[in-house]
Amino acid sequence: MSGPVDEAEAYRVAFGLAAAAQQPSWSAAAATVLEELGTHLPTAAAALVALAGAADLSRRLLTLLECGGVEGPAAVVGPDATVVPVPGRPGPPGLDDELAARIVRWRRTRPDPPQARFLAPAPAGWVPLQLVAVEDGTLVATRPSDAAHGLSYREAEVLTLLADGLANATIARRLGISARTTAHHVEHVLGKLQVDCRVSAARLAVEQGLRLLPEA
Repeated sequence: MSGPVDEAEAYRVAFGLAAAAQQPSWSAAAATVLEELGTHLPTAAAALVALAGAADLSRRLLTLLECGGVEGPAAVVGPDATVVPVPGRPGPPGLDDELAARIVRWRRTRPDPPQARFLAPAPAGWVPLQLVAVEDGTLVATRPSDAAHGLSYREAEVLTLLADGLANATIARRLGISARTTAHHVEHVLGKLQVDCRVSAARLAVEQGLRLLPEA
C-alpha cells in the first residue's frame, strides 16, 4: 500500500472525473481520466485512495461555494501555485502565475481566520477575490466587480496601508509620495467609501476585501 496521496492530485482527479461526467460519452471520458491517473499515481491502490479522497474534497469545496453564496468563477490554487479548475465553474479572471504565487504566500502565513477578501489588479480593472484556506491549498472565488468602490490602484495602496494602522507620514514614505498627496488620497478614499474617519475605512477595508493582496 502506498503512502498518503497528494491533496493537489486528489483535486485534479476529482475535477477531472466531474468534467468527464458532463460529457455525452461519459464512460469513455472517465476511462481517459483514469488512464491519465495511472501516470501520476504509483499503484492501483493509491488510485483508489485518491478517488475516494477526491470525491470528498470535491463535495466539500462545492458546499463551501454554495453556502457562501458564490456563484461565479472559482478554482483551487495548490501549494506549488498549480491552478485546478472547479467543475462547472469558469476560472477566475486574471489568475495567472504571479497572482497564484501571491495566493500561495497568503496561504503559507497560516491565516486566522482561514479566509479573507482582497483586491487583485487585472488588465480590465480589479479582481475582487475571496480566499478560503482548504486542505493543502486555497479555494479562490471572485466577487462582483463593483466591490472595489471605484478605488484607483494608488487609493487601494493607501487604504491597504491605512488598514495596517500606518499614519499618513509613514504611508507617504512607504509609497514615495508627499504627505500632502497622501492626505488627498485618504480624503478621496473616505469619500468613495462614504465614511468619515480612518477607523471606519480600515474596518470596511477588511470586511469588504478592499486591501490589496500582498505581493509574493
